[in-house]
Amino acid sequence: MAEAEMRREYVEAEDGAIYVGASDWPSARPWAFSQFGASALPAVLKLMEGWPLRKRADPVLVCRGLSAMVNSPDDGGVLVGNWSGDYSGGTKPTAWTGSEAILAEYLKTGRPVQFGQCWVFSGVLTTILRAIGIPARSVTNFDSAHDTTLDRMVDKFFTRDAASGELQPNGPLTSDSIWNFHVWNDAWMRRPDLPPGRGGWQAVDATPQETSDGRYQCGPASLAAVKAGERSAYDNDFLIGEVNADVRYWEVDAAGGNPRLIRVQRDRVGTAILTKAVGQMEKHNITNLYKHPEGSLGERAALLRYDRELPTDDVVTISVQAIGLPEVGKPFGIKITSLAKQGAPQRDIDSKLKIIASRAGYTGAMPAETLKQVSHIITSGKEGVEVMLHPEDYGSKLNDSSFIFEFTVLGDVQGFNQTFMETKYIILQAPILTLVFEDRFSEVNNNPDSRVVCSVSFTNPLNLDLTNGVLMVEGRGLLPPTSYSVGTVAAGGSVMLQQIEINAWKAGTYQLIAELDTDQMTDIIGSISVTVKEGGEVEASS
Repeated sequence: MAEAEMRREYVEAEDGAIYVGASDWPSARPWAFSQFGASALPAVLKLMEGWPLRKRADPVLVCRGLSAMVNSPDDGGVLVGNWSGDYSGGTKPTAWTGSEAILAEYLKTGRPVQFGQCWVFSGVLTTILRAIGIPARSVTNFDSAHDTTLDRMVDKFFTRDAASGELQPNGPLTSDSIWNFHVWNDAWMRRPDLPPGRGGWQAVDATPQETSDGRYQCGPASLAAVKAGERSAYDNDFLIGEVNADVRYWEVDAAGGNPRLIRVQRDRVGTAILTKAVGQMEKHNITNLYKHPEGSLGERAALLRYDRELPTDDVVTISVQAIGLPEVGKPFGIKITSLAKQGAPQRDIDSKLKIIASRAGYTGAMPAETLKQVSHIITSGKEGVEVMLHPEDYGSKLNDSSFIFEFTVLGDVQGFNQTFMETKYIILQAPILTLVFEDRFSEVNNNPDSRVVCSVSFTNPLNLDLTNGVLMVEGRGLLPPTSYSVGTVAAGGSVMLQQIEINAWKAGTYQLIAELDTDQMTDIIGSISVTVKEGGEVEASS
């Protein structure tokens, strides 16, 4: 990697951000990588114990091996994955704010740390790779396909209810899924094992999704090869599917037979691929590194899917738009309208709809809980219909990082052979923690015993108490990972959660990160940038 600015970001930077949410509403999750901290390098050496010298000397094999060792199913590695919602006996994935606490616990106990999800696996792998000098970054793929058959297709199945005749999702048949987001890593290296032009950024994934060569490992896969649709080492087919699969919708009978292809979506997957920008806390869209523009000849060729077009005699188009304010504590929902296509035999065509509003997990599994289910008939060219969720519908359902809500619209055009299904995800903007230094500029005289005080406050936007609050705070160079019990935050109330003494004496720029978990709502985050100047002056900015 020739550019000094990129080396500073991808090898030396100890603070960063990982993007989560949805492509329409991405949000930056601050993360303390701390690759120069006390635990990172010892953890890498422990993970590589017993590796032959040939493997240790090859960055391709090092990255592949570490992608397996960061998860625990095969090798008793660093982290245990858990998407169940039950985190008893461990730490909620949302409670981690950086890699240091995870690696320190792993070194201390010698056992996998409980628990992680994709952004945690990625954050730890970024730390480990940077610690040994391999340029690395955390990368988020929004609307990420999990293609279990490696055919670069996601298949979703539906069955008609015998009584109502309405389509219902067929969970047992649907093994593929689309994650609202999935986080993996890019690592920079030469690829002498591949044709020229395939070096540079390589995708590596430590989240245990599917096995490769008998282990839960993925990559490194050349981004240039993924973009070209090439089947080369390692795991390119899986990566191509994640960023660029087609989605097929099938209607099957009650026994799962007689499949009828209803629809193909070619732009549903890989809607945005983001990472942190070099040198600043802003997002950087790198979708063009992974795939050609949707619908282009290059994208068609990459998927070899000229034969995948679905002939259609559709007479109407259905539009599903988000409405309301997507913030916790506010009403939000969708508006559905219908429009007759040009050439349709008539302009006022009725469609019978079923709308299911659910709380959804980010992995795209079947919705965790249906909150509202309604049926409507809409007429093309008319006003349409709105379906709303109010705080009383969802306020008590936010206890598993569940700011993601899924609106599924299923229906038939009456009098015509057209069936449709549309899915709209709405990601609520979570409330934030406010971090403020008591004195914006404090003289600390470059004294290791000097302290400045930071207050952490929060306003509860819900009409219910938030109980058993635990605040996690850490800042590389400022404060080791520390947890505080903060009790109950009253409904609609504002509260000072904690006043924290920070050891800020060494010149440099740091990031202080705070995260609040309660029984009713999790994943409430705030951060502040701290610059300690030569001479001891401290300046803080959000």
